[in-house]
Amino acid sequence: MLSPTAYNGTDPLPWVHTPTAKTYYDALPASEKVGYNWGTNVSWFCYDTSKDWNLVGVSQIRKNAAAYGTSAISAAPGDVINWRHTLRNPGPDPTDTTVTSRVYKSGFLNGWNATNNPVVSHPAPRAASASPFYTLQPNSTYTVYTVTQAAVGNNLCQSLNWYPDNSNLSFSDPANFGVSSVACSSVPYNYTLTPSISGITNGDSVESSSGNINGLNGIIGNVSNIGSVTKSHPNIQWQITETRYASGVTSPSAAGGISASIPCTYYSSNNGCTVLASGTQASGYSNSTAQNYAANATVGDLPVGTKICFSMSIRRNSSSNADWRHSQLYCLVVGKRPKVNVLGGDLIVGRTIAGNVPSVTNSKVTTSVTRSATTNLYYGSWSEYGIISSGIVTGMASGSGFVGGSASTNVKAANLKLLTFSNNNSSVCGGNPGCYLSGSLGLSSPNIASRFPVNASTKEADGNNDGVADITTMA
Repeated sequence: MLSPTAYNGTDPLPWVHTPTAKTYYDALPASEKVGYNWGTNVSWFCYDTSKDWNLVGVSQIRKNAAAYGTSAISAAPGDVINWRHTLRNPGPDPTDTTVTSRVYKSGFLNGWNATNNPVVSHPAPRAASASPFYTLQPNSTYTVYTVTQAAVGNNLCQSLNWYPDNSNLSFSDPANFGVSSVACSSVPYNYTLTPSISGITNGDSVESSSGNINGLNGIIGNVSNIGSVTKSHPNIQWQITETRYASGVTSPSAAGGISASIPCTYYSSNNGCTVLASGTQASGYSNSTAQNYAANATVGDLPVGTKICFSMSIRRNSSSNADWRHSQLYCLVVGKRPKVNVLGGDLIVGRTIAGNVPSVTNSKVTTSVTRSATTNLYYGSWSEYGIISSGIVTGMASGSGFVGGSASTNVKAANLKLLTFSNNNSSVCGGNPGCYLSGSLGLSSPNIASRFPVNASTKEADGNNDGVADITTMA
């Protein structure tokens, strides 16, 4: 049993309030309480009856103009979050000492974690009431926050802490802190990454053993986060891959897609797969931006028709999927430079000689164009002078346009269409390489023979016309 002198005011042990003393009494073994009854011969342990109060704090949260609540919410960059904190004393007695409070925060990366609001003092008495005696208003320096990209992936939380919490514990007891339930907003990732390849045109032809592809620029892999709401997760893996396919073989995954498989497995090459470049984007990708990566590739001694394909792959590919996202395949086809050259004249197609029937009016000129991986120039068939066609001209240059190579593959380019005329059944050019009015030449070109008149030869002097002249008769 506790010594009666322990609470006479002279003992070093502290005085305690009635509820605390009752707690001590109840905790004693029954054998030590024989003959002692609370409220009769034990009540003298206490010098008086203390106040009885217990504080309740509430933290609420809202996004933009929504109503306040205690449930967790979700926000995105640009949203405005507000917190509201209240503290009340439900009683039954008024407080009998000063209570202090402050707001604590977590999850903020722009200095807010270190900027808690100052300690606020609430002197006694604070009456027992169903209404708060303290409210930290929203829109204050400490309760309003505009979400930034830096907060993506975090939980933004606030709570109200106060001391002391109630009248039942010693005011010097550090455990006598009160804390409200934490009001939080998550800021989830919301993005989709799109991989692609640039630096080559899908379907272009290249010559075997032509060397570096795209000159010094190489193959460019692109990762785009344009259009996403947030930045991406950190540590995104990326890989630029080269796969080859024999003539007539197509990858079943040529269109690209999402898969747990690594690129070389996903594209199922039957003719070799090489990782040209790879890495990890440690910081991730900012929203509304794109990132480029370069890789070198060469065209070796390969059979005509072989497809050399390139792809860009990334992992993790979106805020909701950690698998690989593979781009479509961008393929070059091994071929030969075209050898169709018209020397010393024009190329005229789609017109019959005058008087012949039927008249052919829908012919066109179509040839292929090859890009040299060494010079990065385009080469194609050409006519030394003009091209006149009743239909569209594709891939062939007039005026020797492809001699020495061209920076453009488009035969509408000025250096490739200097002497190109194409009727295309239209009375206006409309952007085609050139045109002549449908009525200007009729349904057929004029008799070509008439364009090259031949003067009739005179008779031989000897009158034999046998091709042998008698020089003795020539004056």
